[in-house]
Amino acid sequence: MPWKSDPGLWGVLGALLLSLMSGLVSLASRIARGHPLNIFWIISELGAAILVGYLAYDLYPDIQESLPRWVTMPIMVTVSAHFGGKIFQLIEFKVKEHYGISKDYPMQ
Repeated sequence: MPWKSDPGLWGVLGALLLSLMSGLVSLASRIARGHPLNIFWIISELGAAILVGYLAYDLYPDIQESLPRWVTMPIMVTVSAHFGGKIFQLIEFKVKEHYGISKDYPMQ
């Protein structure tokens, strides 16, 4: 079976697993701080981590030479996945702040 020995497939699966784990750590952190559980919030948090982690995985070969030697692909994927969700939240907050959108939108 060719898929068992395909390093590209295993690389993508590894990146997705690292991204998922990073998303779970982020969820656990927010739950520990007292945020109530919400299925949409959980899906969006994990989705953001997986999206950014995969994008970092795909970008790594192109920028590897410009990074310090200690920044390996697993480190880049994990850090990117962790901060990716937080950056999406920051962008959402800034857009709402700029346009004067209520914090509770669209739940008004």
